[in-house]
Amino acid sequence: MNFRFRLDPGPKKFPCPSCGKKRLVRYVDSGSGNYLGRKYGRCDRESACGYHSTPPQGKKAYCLEYLSLSSISARAYKITDRLGSILIVPKSQVLEISPNNTCYISAWLLDQKNITPQSESVKYFNENTQISELIELRKTEETLPSFHSLELIDKMFIQQTVKDNLTIFLESHFSKPQVKKVCLDYLLTGCNHYWPNSTVFWQIDKDEKVHGGKIMNYDPQTGKRIKKPYPRINWVHNAINAKDFRLSQCLFGQHLLSQDYESPVCLVESEKTALIMAILSPSALWLATGAKQNLKPELLKCLKNRNVILFPDKGEYNDWKGKALKMSGLGVKFSVSTKLENSNLELGEDIADLYLKN
Repeated sequence: MNFRFRLDPGPKKFPCPSCGKKRLVRYVDSGSGNYLGRKYGRCDRESACGYHSTPPQGKKAYCLEYLSLSSISARAYKITDRLGSILIVPKSQVLEISPNNTCYISAWLLDQKNITPQSESVKYFNENTQISELIELRKTEETLPSFHSLELIDKMFIQQTVKDNLTIFLESHFSKPQVKKVCLDYLLTGCNHYWPNSTVFWQIDKDEKVHGGKIMNYDPQTGKRIKKPYPRINWVHNAINAKDFRLSQCLFGQHLLSQDYESPVCLVESEKTALIMAILSPSALWLATGAKQNLKPELLKCLKNRNVILFPDKGEYNDWKGKALKMSGLGVKFSVSTKLENSNLELGEDIADLYLKN
């Protein structure tokens, strides 16, 4: 029988938690090659010490990033994952919910539902739900991202014109020429996929590769996202049944970087906010992460050698400031605006709200 956890067959020894001698052989995870916690091992001074701590048998769970998670009954959660897919998950199979829009779902359930884990992070939980060990799995193979064709954008943006609710809202606050320009710059597209008059935010990189199209639905009067009875968000690849599409997101508006090498770059979270600020402050390039958790090196490396001003939502300054400091090695000159922290906005409101309210 092949066990997942085994004593390290190599010569390396560690201090024993019991006798203190450097004679402890630690357990390793045969799947990742990583050591388990320092307490798990066997002292080879069997007669003089006899210490032996075996790893607990735990329930394996994978990390899942989600857009929304809500309790729909005493026994189930409704989860919208980062790709826009909706899952109904028994509460007994959600082993941990973190404040950063991640949760750990049992590997058994993912296997039963034939769902491929989105993350390489896995934890093991004892039956009393206490974490026994955290292991970062190795990447077993490089999976190439999928891209949409430019012809698809041409078909949806030019040939099948649908006026979306967000454009209607923008035209109620700005002139039609201003709205038309920003819609052309960002290729803002209306569609009737999933919900009538929805908006497609295309994610296109500097090389004109189309990473994805996020579909969202807005109230035409308030300009707010419709979130009840559930957040109206999905993706074009789901709408067109693109088989085996592997989403690899990029910044919304990234394609504009190759058209303007001089202007400062302003980065916000919401795509809608990027559009509004592009109208109000056209001297800068306005880009959006599309989600709080997308403020990460993989998406921001495209900003190398640029001056970038981050505009976090009200209440997110410390988080964005901390992440900017951690990304200092990207070659990006970051500055983080305190404009909203010193305002009277409510928590969660952004720079577009500041201007629209004044």
